[in-house]
Amino acid sequence: MNTESVVSRQSSVVSLLLIVCCLVLWSFPVLSADREVLIDQARHLSWDKHYDESIAVYGKILKANPNDVEASIGLATVTAWNGDYTKAQKIYESLLIANPQNKEVLFGLARVLFWQGENKESLEMLDRLLAMDPTNADAIAEKQKILQEKTLQQPFKLRTYYHFEDMNFTTDANGAGFLLSYDKSKEWGVRGGFDYINKFNNSAPGYRVGGTYWATKTTVISTDIQFAPRQVVVPQQAYNVEIGQNLSKTLVASLGYRFADYRAASLHLITPSITWYLHPRLDWMAKYFFSVSQFNGREEIDNSAMTRINWNVVNPITVSAGYARDNESFDSGDPVKPGAFSANHLFGMLQWEVYKRFGIDFLFDYEKRNNGFIIKTYEAGLSYRW
Repeated sequence: MNTESVVSRQSSVVSLLLIVCCLVLWSFPVLSADREVLIDQARHLSWDKHYDESIAVYGKILKANPNDVEASIGLATVTAWNGDYTKAQKIYESLLIANPQNKEVLFGLARVLFWQGENKESLEMLDRLLAMDPTNADAIAEKQKILQEKTLQQPFKLRTYYHFEDMNFTTDANGAGFLLSYDKSKEWGVRGGFDYINKFNNSAPGYRVGGTYWATKTTVISTDIQFAPRQVVVPQQAYNVEIGQNLSKTLVASLGYRFADYRAASLHLITPSITWYLHPRLDWMAKYFFSVSQFNGREEIDNSAMTRINWNVVNPITVSAGYARDNESFDSGDPVKPGAFSANHLFGMLQWEVYKRFGIDFLFDYEKRNNGFIIKTYEAGLSYRW
């Protein structure tokens, strides 16, 4: 191979490299320009409340560059605006690990925590931000908002209700009562109330007290005691305890136990359940009932189950619907006249915070037993917070 041939080949390689470099340099501004166009498009879509479309555009940017911090912050912001606080929090927390000094990330995470009711954690994020930037106007305003809300919390709630049962096999039943409660958010709460029921030609008052205690940030214990010494249809005394545990940010498990003592019977009931928060405004719950009841020395073991979906349509309005398969366990019928039966329940509920402190709720339950008996239950309640 002569020297002239070698030089020619080297010149060809250099020329090829120069062409590639030129193409890369020529295309870089275009790629950068495309990103800016997409960022601007995603922002305008979010401002016009086209959240899903905006999220898709941010996803396209991050697919090309997963380390794009600006796009990740935009995605977290729009995800939160779309109501998926849990997912938005995860994005912000991932960003915070890689960018612990990023003010936008700290502020965004603080807001998402606040929107989820995690006021203490939100204030911690804002204090971190203000330690770096004491004059940050947004952080100062957000902190004042949280502190003001804490002072404006309405821990007291009074609910009164009227209850009516339309039965095709006996006279109708009705009742009324009230429940007064005090709740310190995610710390503890107490409640007490009075009930009066007239059913199966038996009318008498009942009383109830209860409390809730958050043992940890993810574990809550609830207890309730009921007394109705002159009643036959409802327990003369009943004791309930339930422990709830957050398995994750979207999954909550609970285990309950109930003992009910009627004039002529007694009941032990174990109730495990699981609640899945499919979306910040939507959750699904399933519960199983294992009961052991005793009447005049006769013991009966029953299994029942129910499922329910809960949807917060808009902030003041929540609707629920569900189905239950109920087997006789004395707690669902007249213990003085026990009889083995099963029933199917279809039920629904509406809760509406009508105006700030005032709320109304409606409940309907349609029960059809295998012996042909039908019970339609209606309940209307009125609540006030202060």
